[in-house]
Amino acid sequence: MIQAEFFPPTLKALHRLLVHARSRAYNDESVGVGDFLDSFELLPKCLADENDRTDEVIEMLRGLAMAHPDCRYIVEEFDRAAALP
Repeated sequence: MIQAEFFPPTLKALHRLLVHARSRAYNDESVGVGDFLDSFELLPKCLADENDRTDEVIEMLRGLAMAHPDCRYIVEEFDRAAALP
């Protein structure tokens, strides 16, 4: 579970990350798609957990942006929608 105000921006970020992965696969960049998917595979589990994992989700997304700069815009969009500094 995550705090209610973070749920919509997190779902949108998850959707955009999946679209980004699909785009990589179709554009002949499939070598890195597995690593990219690994970097956020636990996001749905965090959403479904009964404990508050908001901070973990935020850190996961920020770590993803550091490891995959080409999708940093997705995390910046999340930060804006969640009103994070």
